[in-house]
Amino acid sequence: MKVEWHNLLEAHMNKNTSCFLKASGSPATYETLIEQVKNDSVHLRNTVPFDSISSFINSSEFSLNCVQITFIASSISTDGVRIIFPLNAHSTKKETREEERFSFKNDEQIKVRILNPYDKKTLLEKPVIDLSSSGVSFKTSPNSKLFEEGQFFESITIVTGENQDKAFSGTVKYNRKYLDLKGNLVSHVGIKLTSKVKDTSK
Repeated sequence: MKVEWHNLLEAHMNKNTSCFLKASGSPATYETLIEQVKNDSVHLRNTVPFDSISSFINSSEFSLNCVQITFIASSISTDGVRIIFPLNAHSTKKETREEERFSFKNDEQIKVRILNPYDKKTLLEKPVIDLSSSGVSFKTSPNSKLFEEGQFFESITIVTGENQDKAFSGTVKYNRKYLDLKGNLVSHVGIKLTSKVKDTSK
């Protein structure tokens, strides 16, 4: 495995930020955490329910998305506790980043504050999953109809806890549903911003 990818995965593990695991034989996407990084594999927390693990493991293709890159493999294994995702000549890597992104945990208090475009009064605040200079993503309820793909927001503010960035406008680029670490169905929403976002990682 390339040193760059190894370092990226170790950074995710050390910061305890989420990755997302999907299999061709399963309709669900699962949030997971990296528990160990080896030269030829990454060991993941098993968040796949017991009654779904058999069809999941027996799928023909698997993907592991860790914000900036997606790894794809034709098979995975388990040690009885964790899922072992191979990172070798038989797995491929697809870089998904356009610009460098910064990932955050819920306890880091990085929020996105969005003005409801319908009543022009209500402010919706959501925990940020990751942030780049041109976009932001966050968790929200899967039942919300507000964050459909293509929805435009005229006022979006990134709140860091210490400083508050200026408001931007933006459009929903994707809305993907997944099962979180507790098994709850949530939506992962990505918004493309029309203005640059300041680097809040410093």
